[in-house]
Amino acid sequence: MPCVVCMSPHRTEYERLRLEKNWTYPQLSKYAKEKYNEDILPASFSYHFRMHCQPYIERMKKASKYRREVVKAQIKKDIMIAKQLTKNLEICANKIQEKLKQEHLSPEEEKLLLSYLAETRLIIEELLRWSEKLELEEEKEPVVEKIIHCMRDFPPELIEKFLERWEEYDKRQSQESK
Repeated sequence: MPCVVCMSPHRTEYERLRLEKNWTYPQLSKYAKEKYNEDILPASFSYHFRMHCQPYIERMKKASKYRREVVKAQIKKDIMIAKQLTKNLEICANKIQEKLKQEHLSPEEEKLLLSYLAETRLIIEELLRWSEKLELEEEKEPVVEKIIHCMRDFPPELIEKFLERWEEYDKRQSQESK
């Protein structure tokens, strides 16, 4: 038996009211009757959202959680690299200070001092590149949720195909970054 809500020409409006405005099933039923003269029971709305919307919502949450975990892991890795670069910079700075304390430097020691300075410059450049990479913006709204919202008029099978491809892309990106 087909889903009554799915068959309604006002399905997307009901979904929007439920998902964005948190309307209850009785409110939706009353609204459908009063506005469109549609007899849709609260139980029918419950069935529709449980069977046809909940799987997409759960997949969106799962995909979003997976993306956050991947981003966290990458940030942790980037921070470790930045810490190591900072440690290397401190070592070079200490070596330079040691050499500068000496009154007279031999040509070999001057050459070594210049190599420490060059290494310091390279480390600072690398740290600057990493600091730019680590600048993070607060996530306003997950992109996938925006896309699903925009696709709400699409048939469920297209939305499902989109989510499958989204997860497939995330997995591939994650594997490539390892």
